[in-house]
Amino acid sequence: MNKVIFDIKKFSHVTGENIDVSFIPMMQRRKLNKFGRAALFTLYGAYEGGSPNLVFASNYGDVERVEKLIEQRKEDGEVSPAGFGSSVHNAVIGLFSLLEKINTSYNSISAGENSISAGFLESILSEESLFCYAESLGGIKSVSVLTSQNPKGDYVLSGKDYNTSPLAADLRTDGAKRNPDSEWIAPIGAKLLRRNSTSVEQIQDGEVDMLNEACELSRADEGFVKFIDFLEGRADEFVSDLYVIKRRAL
Repeated sequence: MNKVIFDIKKFSHVTGENIDVSFIPMMQRRKLNKFGRAALFTLYGAYEGGSPNLVFASNYGDVERVEKLIEQRKEDGEVSPAGFGSSVHNAVIGLFSLLEKINTSYNSISAGENSISAGFLESILSEESLFCYAESLGGIKSVSVLTSQNPKGDYVLSGKDYNTSPLAADLRTDGAKRNPDSEWIAPIGAKLLRRNSTSVEQIQDGEVDMLNEACELSRADEGFVKFIDFLEGRADEFVSDLYVIKRRAL
C-alpha cells in the first residue's frame, strides 16, 4: 500500500444510552432505538454538509432489533417487514443519506473485531468521506469522522508488511487448525443468526446473554478506545493489523 496523506476535518463520538437527537424530525426520530440514535448523533456531529462518500462499520450491528426479530420468528413464525428493514446493516447510514439527500455511494462493512479499522481505511481511500462506526454489544458506542485526502494534510496512512502482520499469520494457519469436517467457527452473532435461519427452536435462552459477555472485553472495544485516544490527541498513532496512521511532523 502506498502512503496516503489526508486530513481529519471533524469527528464526534458518544457512549451510553441517554443521547439527545431532538434535532432529527419527529417522524424519523420515533423509529430510532439506542443504536440508531448513537450513530446519527455522531454522524451529525462530524458532518459539514455537502455529499461526502459514506462508510458505516459495525461488528455485530443492531443486536436489539435482531433479538426482537428472532423472538418474533420463534413465537409467531414470521417477522415484521418494517422491523427487518430497520435491522439490516446499512439501515442507519441509509437513513442518514435520506435525511440529508446525499446521493453519493455508501458502503456498509462488518469485519469482526477489525470493523473499526477496516471501515476507517475504506473511508480514507474514498477521498472525501464521512465514516461512522457504531456498536451495541458491550454498551452503546459510536464515533464518526470526516476525512479528506490532501497532499498537505496532517495525517499519513502507510501499509504494514502483510506477511508479518498478526492477521496474515491467522490467515496462514487458519486452514491447518480447522478440521474440514468440523463446523465453521463463525463469530457468535453470525452463528446465532445462521442457526435461526434453519431451526429457531434450537436457540437457547442464554445465547444472547453469551453474546454480551463475550463482547465486553473484546478487542473491538479496545480498538474503539484506542481510536478515540488517537482522534483526541492522547496517542500519536493508530495501529491496525494492516496499516498505521501517524500525525505528520510539523
